[in-house]
Amino acid sequence: MASSNSLLSEEQFLCHICLDVFTRPVSTPCGHNFCMSCITSYWDNTPVSQCPICKEAFERRPDLKVNTFISELASQFKSLKVTDAHIRSQDQQQAGCSGAVLCDICTDNQLEAVKSCLECLTSYCDIHLESHHRAASLKRHTLIDPLVNLEDRICKEHTRLLTLFCNNDQVLLCDICAGLHHVNHVVAPVQQAYEEMKALLGDAEAKVQQMIQERMQKVQAVGDWVGQSKTETKDVIANCMQDLTALVCEIQKSQIELVEVIEEKQKVAEKPADGFISSMEGEITELQKTAMKLRELKQTEDQLCFLQSIPNPPTIPYTVALPTISFNRQAEIHHVRKSLNKSVSQLQMLLNKMNTEIHKLSDGTDVSNDATLSYVQQYEENIELDPDTAHRQLIVSNDRKQVRYGI
Repeated sequence: MASSNSLLSEEQFLCHICLDVFTRPVSTPCGHNFCMSCITSYWDNTPVSQCPICKEAFERRPDLKVNTFISELASQFKSLKVTDAHIRSQDQQQAGCSGAVLCDICTDNQLEAVKSCLECLTSYCDIHLESHHRAASLKRHTLIDPLVNLEDRICKEHTRLLTLFCNNDQVLLCDICAGLHHVNHVVAPVQQAYEEMKALLGDAEAKVQQMIQERMQKVQAVGDWVGQSKTETKDVIANCMQDLTALVCEIQKSQIELVEVIEEKQKVAEKPADGFISSMEGEITELQKTAMKLRELKQTEDQLCFLQSIPNPPTIPYTVALPTISFNRQAEIHHVRKSLNKSVSQLQMLLNKMNTEIHKLSDGTDVSNDATLSYVQQYEENIELDPDTAHRQLIVSNDRKQVRYGI
């Protein structure tokens, strides 16, 4: 990590034990610098007090004092580091929009990074990555493809690399977190957890895709069914309208024919009656004239004249004998009315049955089973079972219409 002052480089302020910027730096007699706590812990765990870099051994453990000059320089470098980090963060955000990760060491013209170091939490271009290939202490660092926000890969509690994943809590861990808080949990390396999770996601994706395909097929099937149902419904409506219209036409035709027949019958019945009435009206006229003449003669008071003018016996006009006419139209009309009422009653029953079926369909009553049964029954056949070909554990009834299981 470079500061705004090009004379200062991060390597000058790195402790070779913790690989971080000096904290309370001290100098050994051989001239190498370390953090006070780092070199103290190092010597506490070794039988001989020696320099971790040049391996120079000291007869007795040196009494080290904080190097105030280096400490002040390190403090200044840290403050510059914070300022530069903010500037680089803005640059990285701008570069991130273009998909590139820039080198954190470049100062004036930042080059594109080729690697990121997980220990240094820094991204390097080819030029500044050379120290990681040359310095022995930096060769042990982990280099990966350039990434933004490397700080997210370090445990904030223990400042160690997040290399493990807890399947129980679904969190990333460092090795210390795993040993302290996740002893009995299922912990796996990040790479293994990554592969396993990718496999699970692959299975989930495949299952989701299968569910999508199944639902798309179901939607297609339902759509096809709806289209077929619409077509069948239109055909049913057309056929029903055609049949009902034909029925109405037949009823109207029967009505007209019935009226014509009855009226014709009435005309036929009226014809002899008209002749009889005409004949009777002629005779009545003649008889009325005769009656008038007789009435006038009765009024004659001259006896001789009266006796001389009246024929003996009095003359009565010739009339035919009254015919015997039978009017039996009432019985015939009654028979027609009775037959018509019976036919209308039967037709009304059929209409009521049809209306009942329509109401069931309108009310949502499940008529599918009855409709299916009625549809199937039109293909029923009268069969007889053959007991000679039946299984020995099947018992055929005497009428050979039923069969049951028995021993």
